[in-house]
Amino acid sequence: MGTTRARLSAFRLEADVAVGDGEQLEFADESFDLVFSWGVIHHSSDMGRALGELARVLRPGGRLVLMVYHRRSLFYAVYKTLQHAQPVAQRLGIHFEGARTGDVEGLVVRHFTRDELRRKIAAAGLTGVAIQPYGQDSELLPLPRRIRVPITDRLPQVLKDAVLGRLGHQLAATARKPA
Repeated sequence: MGTTRARLSAFRLEADVAVGDGEQLEFADESFDLVFSWGVIHHSSDMGRALGELARVLRPGGRLVLMVYHRRSLFYAVYKTLQHAQPVAQRLGIHFEGARTGDVEGLVVRHFTRDELRRKIAAAGLTGVAIQPYGQDSELLPLPRRIRVPITDRLPQVLKDAVLGRLGHQLAATARKPA
């Protein structure tokens, strides 16, 4: 909460800040016109329940904006490959965040296709779902920065946008609660 308050202060903004359980929000039904969940619910133990809570606190006609990780991304493909190399890498003292062997939750496991995310949002009772992949230049080549940047900096922005608009690591989604 301290970081959030510091950012609000830096931009001279005011807001109520609360910490809670995303699977059991302490807000009344239909409390908000907008619910914003950026890179959060796919880390919950029960994403369906968390998504249901976001829909519950949304007013009729209200809008949900969220982001989860994209299974059809370049980033996911690289991490799944690294996951198979993890036992050897661990013996060598190399660790890949989110690519731990045996994990059934977390960064690598909790990625979604557009269709999977669309179904989850619809199951929460929301409509008008729009989903768009996006990403960052750093995802274009799974190489160390000193090697990657001289290459990616030479690529035309239109090419980078086209690749990341299809294979970026995040899925941004919007939906509405029926009025």
